[in-house]
Amino acid sequence: MDIVVGQRVAPQVIFAGPMGVGKTTAMRAVSGPEKLEMDVRSLEANQEMRAHGKTTTTAGFDYGECSLPDGRSVVLYGLPGQERFELMWNMLTPGSAGIVLWVFGDRADGGEICAAWLRALARRHACTRLVVAVSRLALAQRDEGVRAFAALARHFHPHAAVLAADPRAPEDVMQTLAAVLSAPAARFLAG
Repeated sequence: MDIVVGQRVAPQVIFAGPMGVGKTTAMRAVSGPEKLEMDVRSLEANQEMRAHGKTTTTAGFDYGECSLPDGRSVVLYGLPGQERFELMWNMLTPGSAGIVLWVFGDRADGGEICAAWLRALARRHACTRLVVAVSRLALAQRDEGVRAFAALARHFHPHAAVLAADPRAPEDVMQTLAAVLSAPAARFLAG
C-alpha cells in the first residue's frame, strides 16, 4: 500500500513553439477527457495561417492530462505561439518539470524560429529539461534534419534532446513526454 500525505502532484510539461506547429494537435493526441482549449477565431488570418488551413489561434493556453505507459500522470500546458500572448509564457514556464519545443522541420526559416524560441525560453526559465520535437520532416530528411536542430539546440541547452515527431501521432507525442521527463535538467546557456 502506498501512503500519500496530501495530494499526488503530477509533473507539468509545457508544449511551446510557433503558431501552427501542432501544439494543440499534440495535446489532443494524448489528453484524456480532462482538457481545455482556448482557441479563438483569428482576426489576422495571415498568409501562413491560410497556407496551413488554420483559422484559429490559442489565445490563453491549452490544458490537458495524460497517463504515460508506466502509469505516471502528466499535466500538459500548451503555450500560445504568438509573442503578444507572452503573459502566458511568463506564468506557465517557471513551474514546469520540462518543456517540449515543437518546431517546423519543413521551413527554410525553421532554425531561426527555433533559435528565437530557445532565447525566449531561456529568459523565462533558467534551468529545465528540454526536448526539441521537429515536426514535418520528410522521411528521407529525418536524420539530417534532427542533426541540424540538435546542433542548434545545444548552443542554448547542453542536454537538449532532439527528435523527429508528428504531433498527430499519439506514440510520437508520448515519446516526447517520456524523453523530456527522463532528460537531465540543465541551465540554458544563452538568453
